[in-house]
Amino acid sequence: MSRKASESQEIPEDQILEDDYIEPDPPNPEMVAYMRRRAQRQRIVMGVSAVILFITMGLIGFSGVLGPRRTEGSGTPSAGLFGTRVEAFCQLTDFDDVCASSIERYTVDGSESDVTPKMMTLYCLRAAIDDVGTAYNYSREVVNGGKKKLNETLVRSFADCETRLRSALDDLNLAYEDTDSMTLAGSPYQLLEILTALSAATAYEQACADGLAAAVAGGDSGEEAEMVMGILGDATKETRNSLAIAAGSRGEAFATRVGSPPPAAQAGGRKWLSEGEAEEEEPFWFPAKGRPDVVVAQDGSGNFKTITEALKAVPKVRDDRFEIYVKEGIYEETVIVTDEMKYVTMYGDGTQRTIVTGNKSTIDGLSTAATATAAILGKQFMARNMSFENTAGRGKGAGVALRVESDLSVFYNCRIEGYDSTLLAFTRRQFYRNCVISGAVDIVHGDAIAVFQSCQILVKEPPRGRESVIIVQSRLDRHEITGTVIQNCTVTSGTGASVPTYLGRPVKERSRIVVMESYLGSLIEREGWAPPSVDNATILESSFVAEFGNRGPGADVLGRVKWPAFHLLLDEEQVASFTVHEFIQGSWWLNLTGTPFIAGLIRG
Repeated sequence: MSRKASESQEIPEDQILEDDYIEPDPPNPEMVAYMRRRAQRQRIVMGVSAVILFITMGLIGFSGVLGPRRTEGSGTPSAGLFGTRVEAFCQLTDFDDVCASSIERYTVDGSESDVTPKMMTLYCLRAAIDDVGTAYNYSREVVNGGKKKLNETLVRSFADCETRLRSALDDLNLAYEDTDSMTLAGSPYQLLEILTALSAATAYEQACADGLAAAVAGGDSGEEAEMVMGILGDATKETRNSLAIAAGSRGEAFATRVGSPPPAAQAGGRKWLSEGEAEEEEPFWFPAKGRPDVVVAQDGSGNFKTITEALKAVPKVRDDRFEIYVKEGIYEETVIVTDEMKYVTMYGDGTQRTIVTGNKSTIDGLSTAATATAAILGKQFMARNMSFENTAGRGKGAGVALRVESDLSVFYNCRIEGYDSTLLAFTRRQFYRNCVISGAVDIVHGDAIAVFQSCQILVKEPPRGRESVIIVQSRLDRHEITGTVIQNCTVTSGTGASVPTYLGRPVKERSRIVVMESYLGSLIEREGWAPPSVDNATILESSFVAEFGNRGPGADVLGRVKWPAFHLLLDEEQVASFTVHEFIQGSWWLNLTGTPFIAGLIRG
């Protein structure tokens, strides 16, 4: 039976600027000219970056110093030249000693074919796969009772590790396969897949380590946890080394700057398509069919009465989207879209009429991620016109309404409501449009590549002694292409009362948050940004939190924090990297979703 409620709260017209379009229709002539100029420059940058990466991976051994000299009568290079070649290659990474160890661990005989840059890249990935696999297998044994009896808290932490590390292995294997099959023609677009996968693997590995560390800090016996954390310490460095190699430089991953949507070109077994082209192989995004495959209705008028039952009907192999229409009703169930459930669209009758609800929280002994009312893993997921909520309120600890790990996922006209840790934007590329997101503490958190555009963020009153923070971002490595971007949104109190609020909090060394072209209500504190919950000067120096072109009473930057990490962006060139077009490559795929979006800057 549906919850009777008023229509969802409208976003004031003076707070959200509506100048929407669906690519390729232009918002205005100036924007068209601007995007064309950037696209021309970035096609050059992207092409050069791809060529440099390809040459680095394939031709580095041709210089006089690094060339494949052989000792007389021997089939292998001299030991000195082998070491020199490895040392030169590992200078691309941040942990060169770990890189060298990874290569030496898998080199068969040091022959010329054994130590090409491509093979050395694969050795680094293989080292990460093997070490993550060891930690995964140990975690699985603990969960299945194969190790000595541990207390319940540690077992739960290992159970979370089993899940996280399984995902990390999937991403590492994807990166390995794409690296092994990379061609010069396919590398610009394949590179983004590799960077996305390795960024996700880094986040999963760190989430496992953080969970185990928290259990040990809580007083639990930590021998087994410390052993796995030791293995993960090496594995994460190996993953981050692979990420650095893929990024192609020791700085930010500039190779992710993109121009026009990619041509139809074969890249590692995937077909990258522009709109209107024949779908010979897997496209970048399966377009909507406009009709449901199944209907969910609590009154029995559909194919199923629960969303969970409907998801079981998703075919594992198909060549189009699977659309689920969820009729009006309150669905009290935990919805899990597994990684095998790809290309699913789920839509309802409106955010006040189709509601998925739950009340799990960490007070029940669960990890934050495990409390999610809905968990979305299968790639290319889309939801529209429905709500996801977690009703665990004040004093219950974290309770996630929605956890998203789906690559190229879209949430359009959805309501995501909770109290503590409402939305876990965990990993991969995500886009939120015209959504209402509400909570009191750490409202949006995770390490995804996420853009929130024309959304309303409603802040509730936090528990006594806590502060309201909108975004908590956990990017660990400077080569990760992750971060959270808020564009053309409105931030106001959800209760009408004054709720002291901070825009965000960096919690890892390379956290990245950008708030731009948004309306900030008077609830925003003068400082703007909250420090990490632990005393860590490095985070305040090396993370990146920024504002650009905001408006409203909370947008005054005169009293903002003085951290090296805080940046006031002043021109469109500085902020262009965080637009939909560049940050999530939205011009490549969002036009196929039917979702309105702004590719560049609103006031371009």
